[in-house]
Amino acid sequence: MDITTTPLYRTAARALSDMDLIDAEVEQARTATWHYPEGPDRREAAREYFALRREQKAKRSHYQEARSRLAIACAILGAPVPLPTD
Repeated sequence: MDITTTPLYRTAARALSDMDLIDAEVEQARTATWHYPEGPDRREAAREYFALRREQKAKRSHYQEARSRLAIACAILGAPVPLPTD
């Protein structure tokens, strides 16, 4: 059985892709925060940054869970654990 054709693998791959996207968004938000002078615009940018950080943490947790499930399935099947990709 090819593990890369299973829903577990697709879920882990999708979670990895989501995590990569949110990492880029967080970096852009962090950079943008410092482009505003002190004041309400910077505070709003900081709020958005911290909201994205919370989302990033949730997506990382989801990826770790999906990766663990994939590893368990591979162990049961006696297959090597592939790194999920898009």
